[in-house]
Amino acid sequence: MVRYLKQPTWVWRLTFYGLLLPAVWVQPLQSMIFLLGSSAFLYFLHPQGRRLWGLNPWAVGLAFAIVLYFFGLLTFSQEAFLIGFRTGRFLLWNLIGVLPFLGFVAAGIWETARRLGQREEMALLNAAGLIFALLGHSLALPGILALVAARQMKNYFIPSYPYGPIVKAGALLHLVIAFCVLTPLMVAGFFQFRAVGFRAMLATGGLYWMLSFIGVIGLFGPNRRYLYGGTILGGLLLTSMFWLQANPLLQKQLDWPKRLVELSRRETKEKEAVHAYLVHRRGEAFPPLAPYCKAAYRQTRILEGEERLQEAWEEASDAVFMLKLSDADVLKPISLPADTLQGWDTRLRAVEYVLLVK
Repeated sequence: MVRYLKQPTWVWRLTFYGLLLPAVWVQPLQSMIFLLGSSAFLYFLHPQGRRLWGLNPWAVGLAFAIVLYFFGLLTFSQEAFLIGFRTGRFLLWNLIGVLPFLGFVAAGIWETARRLGQREEMALLNAAGLIFALLGHSLALPGILALVAARQMKNYFIPSYPYGPIVKAGALLHLVIAFCVLTPLMVAGFFQFRAVGFRAMLATGGLYWMLSFIGVIGLFGPNRRYLYGGTILGGLLLTSMFWLQANPLLQKQLDWPKRLVELSRRETKEKEAVHAYLVHRRGEAFPPLAPYCKAAYRQTRILEGEERLQEAWEEASDAVFMLKLSDADVLKPISLPADTLQGWDTRLRAVEYVLLVK
């Protein structure tokens, strides 16, 4: 769209339409809000904004959505793609993503706000992207923030750079936030996994903090190699150490559904004509236990609420029940031996499941 704004040729028009169709298909509401809102913003404020009338993304985007909907390819059933998901979580993940560049992002946003009144072209483009990516919860926001930060990093070592205090303040704030997050994680790793957990958190977070500190030295030096090297190596080692050290411990706590189903197969001596029952309440996330259970037992039934659970318990025979501890306490009477497994759910909260074989 931006290239068409500068060069209104058929090449950029067809490229825009070709990319708009999958964008509307994958993220209908986000794409409509982000692309159509930003194009309307540029239409009224950009010096060449009237050229977008020839592109007409508003009518074309709506037409694509209608066509996809009537062909059954456009669905609003996936919660993650809707505008109504939690704004706080969306902002938190984006803040974590830009945290190593917090000072540069803050300086870039401040520069955009100052130059927007002068109708500078780059400020208009950045403002359009930032405003409507935030309003639409668009996945384009990390990319826009990365471009804003990269521009400031490039200009920081120019002698007349005016936003040095903002960049330095953001870098120091990043170090403080990282320390306040990583230290409790190391303590929690020790309490949860003992020595191996502490070492994993120390290897993951300690290296990141030290290299980030080197990046801050590059800011105050100033030393371009320290800044770029510390920031880049800190991110690379954080990613590598997470997957090599912390993630195996995390997966150990998350693989309880697979272990519970394997335990149930041993308890039923791998019989084929066995019914399996799970409980799922409306408004809760779909149970991760369900796919493993369905793969092991053809006759798998997901019950809604405690009343259905009591009915199934009284009627079932040759059946296994895989229940949360709170659901198992509801069943009256329980005279069967129970096996329990503990782990974490997808939000890293402790759960305890009970296996009952009837």
